[in-house]
Amino acid sequence: MSPSKSYSPFKPLNFLINGTLGIFDVLKAGFESINILNNLGSITFLLLFIQILTGFILSFFYMPSLDQAQKSIMYIMSDKIPYGLFIRTLHRYAADAMIIFAAAHMLRKFFAQRHTSTRSVGWFVGIALLVFTVLITITGYILPMDGRASEILKFFGKGQITEVALLIIYRAFHIGAPILVFALLIWHFARISRPPVIPTFALTLIFLGVLAVVVGLFPIAGKTDLKAGKYVFDWIGLFTIRLGSPAVAASAWGFLIAVLIALPFFGRKIKTAAVVDPVRCSGCFTCITLCPKNAITQKKFNVSRNKTKDVAFVVRRKCQACGICVAGCLPQVIDLEGFENKAILEEVKGLCLQ
Repeated sequence: MSPSKSYSPFKPLNFLINGTLGIFDVLKAGFESINILNNLGSITFLLLFIQILTGFILSFFYMPSLDQAQKSIMYIMSDKIPYGLFIRTLHRYAADAMIIFAAAHMLRKFFAQRHTSTRSVGWFVGIALLVFTVLITITGYILPMDGRASEILKFFGKGQITEVALLIIYRAFHIGAPILVFALLIWHFARISRPPVIPTFALTLIFLGVLAVVVGLFPIAGKTDLKAGKYVFDWIGLFTIRLGSPAVAASAWGFLIAVLIALPFFGRKIKTAAVVDPVRCSGCFTCITLCPKNAITQKKFNVSRNKTKDVAFVVRRKCQACGICVAGCLPQVIDLEGFENKAILEEVKGLCLQ
């Protein structure tokens, strides 16, 4: 007969505490799945997709003609096109939101020090994407040929434009440029190991729901306002033309771009990298498979005068010191400069348990 288990008066309390902590763990995991700060880049890509989709729909009704441009916009926003006003408002708000999220994404990467070393290429691509996004937004406001378009043209010293110029703006800047931005984003994602191309399912539903509510509650100027020449100035997409003159705007943008380009080169510390002990390396090359940046290759190592063996070798300029190879090396022959292997293993273990 097996001895009976002794009863502990703290057992119900332990159950309550563990159950409560379990609930907090679930809530934490749920919050992480909808944490917008961890999905700024993927939301930017989602907004670009919305821009392309709504722009594709609007292109069936828009007429890139000086005489027909505004009329076609009014037709889109009329009751004759189902959800026309909603689609155009969504197209407009998605453009502004894309600028905000792209800028926020760059700020977050800057403060997280993820814009230097091998990540600087992604940073430079981000600068190009931000500039192209603003340029596409500005040229997009010219297409309706309304009062807002006249203000933009006057800012650039053009009282009016020709039919050919409008067609070039439409095809080059509003069709060609978004395709280029999409290609740059794909390349940007391709350089990242397991990139979050789209937000989590829960965050996507929440974000699209909020965006739909905002679009429904605050539609852009209606047909009557267009006829009267009334419009609300877009400080997000058109802040450039409030800088006084084209020369001042060009100088401001030039200075901003120069600063952004120079940032990765300032305050750069001595690069940390993984180092393989060739004497103890078994040649299993698991680290090569694990490395997300393909920074580890095979190399011949002279064991003795007449004997060589294949060992793993870390290409220093490619290594991002993520520590994955250290954690995955069974013989434990890889070290990360400036870190103890025990600390790295604990950190990787903690990340895996999240």
